[in-house]
Amino acid sequence: MTFTMAQLAMKLALLAASPASGEAPAVAPASFAVVVGTNKSPSKDLDPLRYADDDAIQNARTLTMLGARTTLLVSPDDETRELFPEAHPAGPATHAALRDAFAAVTEQAANARAAGRGVRLYVVFAGHGDTAAGRPFLELEDGRFFREDLARLVRGVGADENHLVIDACHSTLFVGTRGPGGVREPVEPGFSRAAGPAWPARTGFLTARSAGGQTHEWSEFGAGVFSHEARPGLTGAADANLDGRI
Repeated sequence: MTFTMAQLAMKLALLAASPASGEAPAVAPASFAVVVGTNKSPSKDLDPLRYADDDAIQNARTLTMLGARTTLLVSPDDETRELFPEAHPAGPATHAALRDAFAAVTEQAANARAAGRGVRLYVVFAGHGDTAAGRPFLELEDGRFFREDLARLVRGVGADENHLVIDACHSTLFVGTRGPGGVREPVEPGFSRAAGPAWPARTGFLTARSAGGQTHEWSEFGAGVFSHEARPGLTGAADANLDGRI
C-alpha cells in the first residue's frame, strides 16, 4: 500500500454519507478512539523507537479534532513531553491500562446506543510489531499483545463500525493472515471482509505495510513515515478537490 492510498483509506474510513435532498439529517454516530504508542520493545530487545510516542500524541489530537472521544495511552519521553506539554495521557501503554480503556469505552458505547446513536470505534497503534512462532503481536510497555487479545477487546465494545490503524512492522500479519495465492477479495466501502475470523463484522484495517516486513521513522518528520503521511489524509488531503469522492 502506497502512502497516497493510506491517505485515501483514512479519509474513506471517516466519510459520513450525506442525506438525500429533503431528508432530515441522520443522528451522527458517537465516535470513540483508543490511541496507543510506545517506543519500547521489552520482549524482543529491539532498538527503541524515537517517535512512536510523538505519533501517538499527534494521532490522538487529530482524532479528537475530528470529533472522537479519545483515550491516549503513552509514556512520553522527556523530549516529547517538552514538545507536547499539553498532552495528558490516560495511562501508559500497558496491558492493564489498555483493558481499562476498553472497559470505559464499552460503557460509553452502551450509553450512546441507549440514546439512539450508532457507535464508531477507532483503534490506533504506533510502535514495534513482530511475530513469535508464527503469531503476530504488538509490543506494549510490559510485553507482547497478540491479535486475539485485541480482537476480543474490540468485539466487546459492540461498535457498528471498527477502524484499526496499525503503524508497526509486520502490521498486515497482525490484522490478517498470510497464506498462498494472494487472492484479492471484494470489499465493502471502507471495510475488509478478508482479514479472517478473529475480528468482528464491519471492521476496517489500515496498516503501514501491505505485505509484512518493516516500517520506518524519519527524523526529518519527527515521526513514523506512515503516521506522518496518514494524518493529512485524516484532515482532508485525501479529498483535495472537495468533491466527496475518493
